[in-house]
Amino acid sequence: MKNIALFFTFLFLSGVVHSEDYLTEKISVRFKDKKLTIHLHFPVDKKVFAENSIRIIKSDFHKIHNYFDYMPRSSVHIVVSESAGEANGSASVFPRNTIYLNDFPPHEYSSLSHTGDWLRILLVHEYTHILTLEMTNGLRQFFRFFLGSTMKWSQFMPRWLSEGVATWAESEFTKEGRIHHPLIRSKMVSLLKSANTCQGKLCLDKPRHYPFGGYAYWIGGYLLSHIEKRKQGSIKCLFGKYSKTLPFLIDHRLKKCTGKSFEENFKEFRKKYLSKNTSRCYFTEKKICGKFSRKLRNINWFKGHAENNDIAAFVYNPNKNAEGYGGKDAERLIVYDKKLKKYKQKFFDRVIDKIDFNLDGDLTVSLYEASSDDSQGMKRIFSVYKNRKFYSFNPPKLCHELLNKNNTRYICKNYDGSEYKVVLYENKQAKETVLKTFSKLDRIKITNIKKGEVDSKSISLPREEKENKKTVLNSSKYRGIKYLLPKYVVPNLLIFNDLTFIGLNTGMNDPLGRHNVLLGMNYVLGVPSNQNIKTPITSFASYTHQFFNEKWFLNANYSKSLSQSGLNNIVNTAESFGASLGHRWSLGKINVTNTIFARKSSQRDSLLESITQGLSYKRKIQSYGTRLSLRHNTNSLNSLYRGFSLSGSFSSQKNESFKSYNLISTSAKLNLRWSKSLSQFFQGTYSLLDGLDQSGKKYRDGVLYGGGRNSLLTGSGFEHPSYLIGYGGVFGSKLASARSELELKVFRVFDGWDFIPTYFKYVNLFAGADYITSKNLIIGIRPNGSYVTEPKPSIVSGFGGVRIKLDFFYLLPLEIDLFAAYSSHRVYSSNTGYLIKTNLSF
Repeated sequence: MKNIALFFTFLFLSGVVHSEDYLTEKISVRFKDKKLTIHLHFPVDKKVFAENSIRIIKSDFHKIHNYFDYMPRSSVHIVVSESAGEANGSASVFPRNTIYLNDFPPHEYSSLSHTGDWLRILLVHEYTHILTLEMTNGLRQFFRFFLGSTMKWSQFMPRWLSEGVATWAESEFTKEGRIHHPLIRSKMVSLLKSANTCQGKLCLDKPRHYPFGGYAYWIGGYLLSHIEKRKQGSIKCLFGKYSKTLPFLIDHRLKKCTGKSFEENFKEFRKKYLSKNTSRCYFTEKKICGKFSRKLRNINWFKGHAENNDIAAFVYNPNKNAEGYGGKDAERLIVYDKKLKKYKQKFFDRVIDKIDFNLDGDLTVSLYEASSDDSQGMKRIFSVYKNRKFYSFNPPKLCHELLNKNNTRYICKNYDGSEYKVVLYENKQAKETVLKTFSKLDRIKITNIKKGEVDSKSISLPREEKENKKTVLNSSKYRGIKYLLPKYVVPNLLIFNDLTFIGLNTGMNDPLGRHNVLLGMNYVLGVPSNQNIKTPITSFASYTHQFFNEKWFLNANYSKSLSQSGLNNIVNTAESFGASLGHRWSLGKINVTNTIFARKSSQRDSLLESITQGLSYKRKIQSYGTRLSLRHNTNSLNSLYRGFSLSGSFSSQKNESFKSYNLISTSAKLNLRWSKSLSQFFQGTYSLLDGLDQSGKKYRDGVLYGGGRNSLLTGSGFEHPSYLIGYGGVFGSKLASARSELELKVFRVFDGWDFIPTYFKYVNLFAGADYITSKNLIIGIRPNGSYVTEPKPSIVSGFGGVRIKLDFFYLLPLEIDLFAAYSSHRVYSSNTGYLIKTNLSF
């Protein structure tokens, strides 16, 4: 109980640490007799962005409420990002209704840019997500009173439907958006004509479909638009029925609302769409269109097309089955020389963002390169085609669009959330001179360039006239601690051997993620009465505070656990409380995290009780130490090297009146990709308890456990992987392990079922070898219950199997390994089984 009190004291004291770099504006929205509060959280220097957002909320959100006859049951939070490399947004309804907005607008070729107000399109799209994904009616609404966001089952739907309704809404309620975008209409024709493009509900979410899974957005939006035009109110009916009882069975509900099945609706839509639309070539010369007629189907018009008297350029995807963008197998630049009547293909080992002409009339290719500093978003690098050659430039990070480069002088276009700036950078330094600012801008043409003097023209797309009423902000400083209320309750039922865990868990966080709390409790059934466990209750509590500079974090955690030994019937117990302080930073392109920690734990160990033959099996250990981790991933899309991670920890351990000792642990991993389909990784771990009392009571101080990847306990936070050895098979004061694994992509399926929607993403083959050694290895049990161990144990084993990755219920990522392993060791000779892994977290 002291540890529990200490945990909540730590939580209370950390609450006094507030973030003052963000402001919060509350906006009240009414629908019928209901009121919704929208909390807009924005950086202090983004007031203009906040004012524009409030204008859109007040002018457009009521249209969505009126159509769906619904308003979110709980408040909505909109979080504006301080820094972003590209325009985008996202929405989540679990555990709270939250919209995330980036503050940099789309470039002119983006699917969001065919509008006079890109923020309006983005907000309407994301708010439609919130309304439709959190929609709860009927029986679900009754249980939502008790279980909170756990009952938001509408979020379990395919992407073509969830993204399709948001794409339809952004176009329907603003009369702009993607459905009205000429490039998308043109691309949809070629996609619908192609026999290689999915035209059934079970594969529309396939991620490889052009571009970055964007087909699900487009086809969903156009299909729903067709259904709505044929029978008004069909979309409202579909989502209303989907929100009442069990999810799934979309085809059944679609037939109820439209009178036709998905296949019938799709067939009708496809025929009508192709009869009204024709594909289009955007080059002015018909000869060029004819020359590249075979390639035009896979031209990515959204990344731009450039044409003058000398060249015509476009981005081409040679591999119709390629996933997303990037890489020599996915896209390349085509430059056609009109004078020579020849074309050249250029592959960039980065992701192409856009192509256009700069101020000097040279073709400029903007490329994305991931930044090692996450707060800076994506860094852009540029390549310029001049005199039939390409030249690469690396301007400052803040240069979002390269307008001109002359020796060491860069002229760029930036955006700060309220206005566009033409900025001069000199000598490749971040020091900038603002040449001119614009309130709205689509393109820049500069005819005379001098330091401090710019003759410019701005061309903007037409937009609706807005009322020029000044929005008066009444913002308060952001206080994340006041949002820490439970938003969901998840019931648990877990069965391990003879123990059954029944309980609940929940979590609390604030919209910016500055405070995160996880809580859980279980009552354990099946504990034998002779185990002397007075209260068969397990619990955990964890609190993390993220400082507002996002570089420092505090953590406190408490846990009490019960676990049945895999080797006998004794139930182990463990109770611990710990706290840590961490710091993140970058060392060049290497991300570094350093943590100092302290922990106090009390443990009961059934394995040691048998080995020590009567010595006490209870340990009370205090530990203090530090942990350092390094991580690096390549920015190259096609290099052999993919990335590495290295971590190590050192801590001093003290067990009651025994001599103190040290725990040293290290882990390293290297990832390689030999080809598009074949990848490999190497992993090694080492753990050592140094300075143990060697007077015959060494197990009294502590012990490390190794064993399989599929075991419950894998040794002091560092995994010693093995597909062969189970938990408890390896133990001692020193452990070392190594693994090499090859994985081959075999099938990219991504098909599923409608009744229990499970989307199979891929089926891969894997094979490799494990090596593990320790001070002890169990090879048998004596009649008195003690264990026989190898004096110098080590095992080398080979393994292989099939790895299946799928999305369960449309949303839950799941990975299943079906494996077989073999070793020449006299005990651990062979093993088969399965391993289920998931990265789902709340």
